[in-house]
Amino acid sequence: RYIGYVQFQSEHVRIRLGREAMQFGFSPIGNFVHSIEAPLLDGVLFDVPYKSVRFTMTHSAANGTDTSGAQVDQKFIATHRIAFDPAPWLSVAISDMIVYSGRGLDLVYFNPLAFFVSAGLTTSDRSQTDNSLLGLDLAVRPFDGTMAYGSLIVDDLNYSTLSDTSWRGNQNKFAYQFGVSQILPWLGDSKQGTAALATLEYARIDPFTFSHRGMAASYTSFNTPIGYDMQPNSDRWAFQLRT
Repeated sequence: RYIGYVQFQSEHVRIRLGREAMQFGFSPIGNFVHSIEAPLLDGVLFDVPYKSVRFTMTHSAANGTDTSGAQVDQKFIATHRIAFDPAPWLSVAISDMIVYSGRGLDLVYFNPLAFFVSAGLTTSDRSQTDNSLLGLDLAVRPFDGTMAYGSLIVDDLNYSTLSDTSWRGNQNKFAYQFGVSQILPWLGDSKQGTAALATLEYARIDPFTFSHRGMAASYTSFNTPIGYDMQPNSDRWAFQLRT
């Protein structure tokens, strides 16, 4: 898990080439798009903050295998994220992600203004092999030191089978989490001005979420999730106390 990169940074933009730990989301425990504990990816990051709005784009190389365990050639994961604060107590972020492999760098997914779900439908090859996902993050701070948050991932969506509980309903794949964090000043170090952070959250990943028709397009690297460290068709309650 070495970290190394070169970057240019100014007041309005940061451009990075290399690898660093990334976190896209509000949970201190784990996040769906990029989690701080996930395998590190080598790639390009383009980050533009402006007042209460921030746009971030990544395009990274990942490690993948097929169903026989053979190495997948040229697997890439690209993400877009736009985060904004409509009010001092409210934060919202929208993300889209794409996974593709086997054909080198696809410049369609280098476009910072491209919507990956639409871009992935421009050719039959992209539509069949590439895996696009959407994400929504929300955080509310009702009191000083308190934050309630939630996340939703939409992997595939078919309105006609949305309420279908049979196997046909597997066309709809979701992941979601919600939790609350509270700063506890009395558990910190008053001399150093630090405080403890307590978090309680629930996370659920539906069957087949983050997967695709082909294993090569799963949202993983080294067969490990890029986001939340949990497999599809599972859920978890978690409590964390960090000092």
